[in-house]
This record gives sequence, C-alpha cells and structure tokens, in this order.
Amino acid sequence: MTFKQSGLLFFLVLSLGLPACDQPTEPKDNPGPDTTSHNFVWRVDTLGGPFSTAISIEIVNENEIYVGGEFFVYPDPNDLSVSDRFNLAVWDGNKWTLKKILFVGYNNAPPYVEPIKIIKHFENGHLLLVSNFNSVAKYDGKTWSSFYTLDGKDKKYCWARSETDIYFAGYNGSFTHYNGSTFTTISTGVTNHFIDIWGDDKNVWITSDDRSTTAFAFGEYNGNTFRMIDSNPNGESRFPYGYISVCKPSQNSPLFLLLQGNTIEVSSTNPYKYKVIYNHIESGYYFYWLRGNAANDLYMGDWNTQSFSHFNGKTWKAFTVNFEGQEAFTVKGNLIAGCGNDSNINPPRVYVARHF
Repeated sequence: MTFKQSGLLFFLVLSLGLPACDQPTEPKDNPGPDTTSHNFVWRVDTLGGPFSTAISIEIVNENEIYVGGEFFVYPDPNDLSVSDRFNLAVWDGNKWTLKKILFVGYNNAPPYVEPIKIIKHFENGHLLLVSNFNSVAKYDGKTWSSFYTLDGKDKKYCWARSETDIYFAGYNGSFTHYNGSTFTTISTGVTNHFIDIWGDDKNVWITSDDRSTTAFAFGEYNGNTFRMIDSNPNGESRFPYGYISVCKPSQNSPLFLLLQGNTIEVSSTNPYKYKVIYNHIESGYYFYWLRGNAANDLYMGDWNTQSFSHFNGKTWKAFTVNFEGQEAFTVKGNLIAGCGNDSNINPPRVYVARHF
C-alpha cells in the first residue's frame, strides 16, 4: 500500500474508516456546491499478483467499494505456475477481500470465474455484474443468479435509473435496454464503438469517437427513438477531436461532454448549443472519463495514469496519484476512485481519494 501526501495521513485514516483517536463531524456523501476546495487525500492499494487486471469499479460509500477484473493469488510467490483466481475485490472500510463470482459458461458450460467488466450497485443493496464474455450475474442481497444476455454484441458500459431500467452500450453500435427480466436491442443505425453512456429521467446519451460510420459523434435516446446529435453523412463533426465521455451530474445540472482536448457544457441538444469550459489540449493528461456531483464539482480521469482533474466551479486542478494505467474511474459524493495497471507483470492498483 502506498500513501500520497503523508502529511495528511490523519485525514486519510478518517476518510477510509481506519482507527483514529478523534472523530470529527462526518462529511455528507453529497458535498453540495463547492467553489473553493481542491483538497484531497488518497490511498493506493495493490490487488492480486502478477498477471492480474482491474477493469471496473463501483463506489457505494467509504465502507463499500467494488473492483472487478481478474486477480491471481500465488501460494508460492516464486512459482507463478500455481495460482488461485478471483474476479471481484470488495473494500469494507478496513481491508480488501477477493471473491469468486461464478458466471454461466458459454453454451451452458459449467459456471466459470470470468473477469468482471461492469459493476452496478442499486440503492436496495442489489448488484449487477457483467463479465468479459457478456454473461450477467445478479445479487439480491442473499443469493447470486447468472445468465447470458440476449444480445451477443460486446457490452462495455452501463447506466441505470433502477434495476428494472438499465441501459448498456458497447461495440458495433450495440445499445440495449434491460427491464429486470428481458433484454431489448435498441437500433442505432450505426456501427460505431460506443465508449460511454449516461442519462437522466428523460434521456440517455452515448458517446463514440471512432470513424466507422459516424465520426466523433454522440447520440440521444428519448425512450422511443435514437438519434445522432453531432454527425453528418461525410463522417465529420463540428469538433476536431472526438467525443469520449458524457455525464449529467444531477437532474437539474447541464449535460457535460469530454472531448479529446476540451470539456464542454451543453445547454441544448436540439438545437445543439454548448460552451467550452476547459481546454486541456496542452495539459499533458489524456483525460478519458468525465464524472461529477454538480456543475461546480466535476472530475476527469486520465487514461495513461491513475490521475484526475477537479473543477470546483472556478478553476481546474490536476492530481497525479500514481503513474500507472487507469481502466476505470468513478465518483460518488466525496469519494473518487480509479483502478488499472501498466503491464501484466505488475499487479493492478486501486486508488480512493477523499474530497474535503
């Protein structure tokens, strides 16, 4: 375990639930408006051993965090030919515990410990997990159940209003709705690789930055129809850099889009109206995820390193946590978390940052 900002270790101990002498008033999960603070403390933990991967992450609260992937544990560290294999890591406020979640195998093969690429937690404590091979597992608080999706296209990202109203986006134009029992394919009319998804009580938005049939585009689904908002038959976009990530932090906040070079605030999608709130072309970071709690509490995660940038309504500030790749990034209230690794040899790492 590696600690950054050792001078703030006392705050770090409090933020992650470890023993401390004094307990100040606990910050709320939703920090509300913030236009001043760029203060963070964080910890970095290693999960598994060599050849392990961490590819998904979900925050519930400071005492419950999930990381999905493939984690190998070696009884003899000098013998990498013998290992035990896990696919879920759970933080309980004190330590990480590795678990095995069994997914139904291909063509009803025996259950298998597949790498987990999507984790979604619901307010009632239920969990939904998706494996690398598009098998879905659900946990109702007591038992696990596993089954295959009806759409064979690769699922990469998920957004949900509830556990009976879930949307999946993936490669080759894949866009799917799940109502708790049935998967329904939503036609998009394109073969783009969708790379992020977000929504509110009315719409769902998807981003795509590849040049398959529609370049650098993002689309909108209103519950009945899907349309590409920024595209044309020539495969051109109004922006020179592609759309990467999308987020609407709250029901009443604007929609935000992360591009390869700019972060923009969208005031209308029909017609399309926006303004650039951050130009990060020369920042030295390759931001890939945009998440947040409010219009003045936004975060971007960097793809190449386990780093992030925070917008407090006035200024942006970047934080380099660890020089390793970041496969996933998420935000909930005062907690920011990311995970990933820079090679198959080095074990993956997960960082959790606390905003105060």
